[in-house]
Amino acid sequence: MLTNGRQWIVAATPLLLIATGCVGLDCKTKDLPIGVPMQAAAYWKTYVLFGADPAHDGAKCPALAGRVVLYSQAGTPVVAPGKMQVRLFSDMPGEKKSDTPLEVWELDADTLKGKLQRDVVGWGYSLILPWGTYNPELTHVRLTVRFEPATGGMPLFAQESRLTLHGDGPPKVMSSSTEPVTPRS
Repeated sequence: MLTNGRQWIVAATPLLLIATGCVGLDCKTKDLPIGVPMQAAAYWKTYVLFGADPAHDGAKCPALAGRVVLYSQAGTPVVAPGKMQVRLFSDMPGEKKSDTPLEVWELDADTLKGKLQRDVVGWGYSLILPWGTYNPELTHVRLTVRFEPATGGMPLFAQESRLTLHGDGPPKVMSSSTEPVTPRS
């Protein structure tokens, strides 16, 4: 269960599938590489997504999107039951580093199962996290990820991610050309 409040993830799922590259039949959960995770890695989009929030009459809702992949001792992606916590902090230049998060997202084992997808890296968890404290002037953030295996053992921490956000949605293509380049003589 996502305990941060907004439940608009269903509406944004097609966008997430395209953003993570999971658009074919490969995304079925057959042949899951179940294993013991030894390391976690997080990969985040460097822009803010906006989706319609069905819990608030379709109001525009900002969110962060990313992937968390668990790796075995051999360095291959694995899937393991457990829960995850993601924390968001301001990382604005010139500000004192704060240990007080702007957001904390708690994802239980059932919620994580629903986020499981396969992409070019392998199996992992595709996340869209509604950002209730979003401020467009906040352009530098850091994120921490903690995964706690359901089978016990030590929690895993992904390396802290520092992001410079580049506005709303993916960067725009400024120009492109399909004309062939002719060699100079």
